[in-house]
Amino acid sequence: MRVAILTAVFLAAVGVAAESVAVSDLEVVHERLLIRTALPPQCSLPVHPDAARDIAPGAGIFEYCTGSPVLNGYRWPQIAVGQNRTIHMACLDSTGNTLFYSRAVDWCTWDPPIALAMPQPNPEFPTHNVVASKASEKVCATWVYACPTGPMPGFYRVSTDGGDCWGPSTELPWPSAFGGDTATSFHVSSLFPFYDSRDGLHIVVCVHPVVNDTGYIMPAEIWHWCPDNTPNWSRIHRAGCRPENMQASVGYNALYACRPSLGECDGYVLIVTWEQFDSSNVEPRTNRLRADAFVAFSSDNGQTWEYQTKLTTSSSVSHRFPSVEDRNTGRDTVCIFYLQDECAGFFVLGEGPPMNNPVVTHDLIMYMRPYPGRVDTVGGTTYDMQLVGPSFRSVCCSPAYGVHCAWNYSASDSRTFPDLNVRYNFYDYASSYWNWIDPDYMQSGVNVFTQKTGCGCLDADPFTDVAIVSGQTLGPAGVEEKKFAALFPPAGATMFSGNLRLSGIQPAVLLDITGRKRADLLPGKNDIRFLSSGVYFLRREKDRTTTKVIVQR
Repeated sequence: MRVAILTAVFLAAVGVAAESVAVSDLEVVHERLLIRTALPPQCSLPVHPDAARDIAPGAGIFEYCTGSPVLNGYRWPQIAVGQNRTIHMACLDSTGNTLFYSRAVDWCTWDPPIALAMPQPNPEFPTHNVVASKASEKVCATWVYACPTGPMPGFYRVSTDGGDCWGPSTELPWPSAFGGDTATSFHVSSLFPFYDSRDGLHIVVCVHPVVNDTGYIMPAEIWHWCPDNTPNWSRIHRAGCRPENMQASVGYNALYACRPSLGECDGYVLIVTWEQFDSSNVEPRTNRLRADAFVAFSSDNGQTWEYQTKLTTSSSVSHRFPSVEDRNTGRDTVCIFYLQDECAGFFVLGEGPPMNNPVVTHDLIMYMRPYPGRVDTVGGTTYDMQLVGPSFRSVCCSPAYGVHCAWNYSASDSRTFPDLNVRYNFYDYASSYWNWIDPDYMQSGVNVFTQKTGCGCLDADPFTDVAIVSGQTLGPAGVEEKKFAALFPPAGATMFSGNLRLSGIQPAVLLDITGRKRADLLPGKNDIRFLSSGVYFLRREKDRTTTKVIVQR
């Protein structure tokens, strides 16, 4: 069966819009934009992974599973939820070099981490990923050894019993992308593993040429590997241009085409998406090339690939870090997630000004004939989104829940540590729109963790359809009380009924006893009449001081 697609024309989001915007008879764009700003975090040790899960599909109320103290000192957590409901995590140690594996068979009981790479070399950089099958207890971890010279090799390791025992660390052979004296190398943004609904393992990669120990960003190629196919490798796409036509640089941790992500539609169609730069589309403020999101499809288990299509329209923005939802069996709509970077380049690396960058999901409706596509601006990053390794699992789908998204972002224009946004609101397929749990604040399911948390990924429990997200947390979990005088004048009171007056010039957040944020507070009078009676905690982000507040009715 040949699959025909129609992609929606991209429309830049410049604000908050609640209504659909008709572009043409076949194209509709939804825009809902969340822009969040916050104070820079005051980082403290130890670093450790945390996890949060929704108590029910679409509830927007989360319970937490902290990795401390078992996982103190570990970071860059990538998670996958398997058929046996175990949370599998691949992470790096405090040096950022050594790959480890941990799991939570029972909620909030993490196993001591075990080294995963040996006897093969460790990543030496956050290049790792992990996936768990929804059809068996198989788990697969992947990584690239970021060696300083020469071609970078890739590796994978598989467990068939839910992480109890692991097979040998196996080197993934390079595809025959380049010949002669040109060696083939995986990239730090390369390996993305995926188990399809029939329990088949797939890995998509991006590769680039290396000549005399020097790596080049093009021609870049996207390849697919499956142990069940003969041959195992198939080429999806090749990208590049004549060197004299390259009008600017692609920037850090990128190839001309890179960051592939893999998903599935209708139980037999594989979908891959990646970012690809445009040699003639230059951001004048940073002298960096802008990128577009691309997609391709396979209906024969990845042996051949069709419709290598540019998903986005080249414009004055860059479209980065695309990710395809992991599985949408039984539907004809594919959801692609990407960042609309208003100024190409990374602000945290001194490339251009801080920008409010919307996060977008792009629906592709696949039929034998063209059918409308749709773009939804589901959230916004505030300034930056530099991810180094392969595409993390940022879009998930479940029959009861729909599509949910997660993305990293920088919460400040003066500090570089990323936070984690998670949109757990579900997509209504019947009406084709995002169903916000809290439409007034557009806040439910965003910034789930109570502390600054970034570098995580998202998956869904195959039994309950609830969303589970991992995050890298700085500092101890929970709320620590501080002296009252640190926040208010000595004459102030801790008991409030309708309004809370915040002294000083710095904003704060109000947390409930579980540590969940209930309100953002600004200097001066704040209306808290919507809160129920009880004990809350007021925290200033600048100095991380916290005090108890009692609300009475």
